[in-house]
Amino acid sequence: MATGKQMAINPHTHQRGWKRINLLSYIYLTAKYIETTKPETVVEDVLAHFETVQNKLRSVWGWMEWQRMAEAGLTLANLNPSLKSKILSELDNDQILALQDKRLTEIPAAQKDQLKSTFGKNIQNSIFRHILLSAISELWIEHLTRMEALRVSIRMEAYAQRDPLVQYKSQSTDAFKNLLADIRMAVISRIFRVQPIKKKTSAEKLPTPPQPQASQQISPSKKKKKRKRHRKR
Repeated sequence: MATGKQMAINPHTHQRGWKRINLLSYIYLTAKYIETTKPETVVEDVLAHFETVQNKLRSVWGWMEWQRMAEAGLTLANLNPSLKSKILSELDNDQILALQDKRLTEIPAAQKDQLKSTFGKNIQNSIFRHILLSAISELWIEHLTRMEALRVSIRMEAYAQRDPLVQYKSQSTDAFKNLLADIRMAVISRIFRVQPIKKKTSAEKLPTPPQPQASQQISPSKKKKKRKRHRKR
């Protein structure tokens, strides 16, 4: 059974940590529910769900990016050129002149919602681009490793009375098709699982534990009291 990690609070130490949980598989249950449904309907439902989730995430990412830039005291003129050009393309000249020197906290609510949507689209495109490039980079390295192993082992096809060159072309074509399918699967699975996380601006200050006081040591060289001697009269 597959396992995963879940964040939890330790009841004894009251500290946050991770605990191991069992991941349940709902493949057969899902197959039972959709066995009488047409494939086209399933595809439409999945795409509709995907678009709804992405719209919600876009608004969340836009709000988080707005909060980050507002805390930094930025204006529209201080934004990076790519994001600034996207914002200017959605505003008219009068709005640009009125808002370019204002801080984000001073922008009216009507334009604020429009700018949040633009921020969300920009963040979402950056995340999707990163997911795509990372999936291609990882799987391409694995593909090259398999092709090198195939190049070394293809000579054994001659013992089976088959042309090694023909077999190499056939198997390499199949391997490239599998590579494209793996890239699609990796990108889709990562996009469905990505979640926005707000970066902490300042480190949490933990209370310093009290330092134990050093015990006073008695030096062994301390002079002992002298005993009084009584003289006989």
